[in-house]
Amino acid sequence: MPDNQDLLRLLHAHPAWRPLSFIQSLNQLAVAGVLGHIVDPRWHIDPDDPDSIVPLEEVLGLTEETQADAFEGMPELGMHQQHLRCKEVLNCWKNRQFERNMYARFEIAGPRPVKDCNLLGFAPYDFIWRKWGEGLRLGMPDVPGTDPVIANLRASRRFISFLRHTWVSELYHRSHSMPEPTPEKVLALGKALVQASIPVRSKSLRGLDVGDFEADKAENRSERT
Repeated sequence: MPDNQDLLRLLHAHPAWRPLSFIQSLNQLAVAGVLGHIVDPRWHIDPDDPDSIVPLEEVLGLTEETQADAFEGMPELGMHQQHLRCKEVLNCWKNRQFERNMYARFEIAGPRPVKDCNLLGFAPYDFIWRKWGEGLRLGMPDVPGTDPVIANLRASRRFISFLRHTWVSELYHRSHSMPEPTPEKVLALGKALVQASIPVRSKSLRGLDVGDFEADKAENRSERT
């Protein structure tokens, strides 16, 4: 679909995408929606604890209560924004096909990384799924399991932690090698990602020239070389 293609172009030009692309199983459309809601991770920082991701978790509804509603399939018409954002974060990393495969593998071998292994579940980039498996205590027969809601929540928080820290790092790295995007451009990117990632994907992207971000990427690559 043309709108989805435009959305993916926006996502791939986004400063957060370079580190996020390390995780190979992400739902890119859901990721774009989450990035659009966050806009800029530096807006969600606790001045007393700058490394904390709690402010961002609160914005995205990553609490036990909202996670339970998203897990139990509350109709979207009955959801508040916090529920929808929590569900969108979940959709970034989780899908049923992967869930079945991960569950079977982790039950046998446990959710542990394996050196020099790129098999599903054991590769370095499957760390979010391993957090989910740890939450369910898979491969640990002598340890009581936990609520699947808590396992989902812990995995989503791990994803957002990775997103937040690598995104901020990328922004500061880029700020030393090229002019930082203006606030207007940052807001336009967030607005465009949100508009393009809503369930009905028939709206055109407005308020943003994708070429601006692609030109920024090209300039940044030339600076690094």
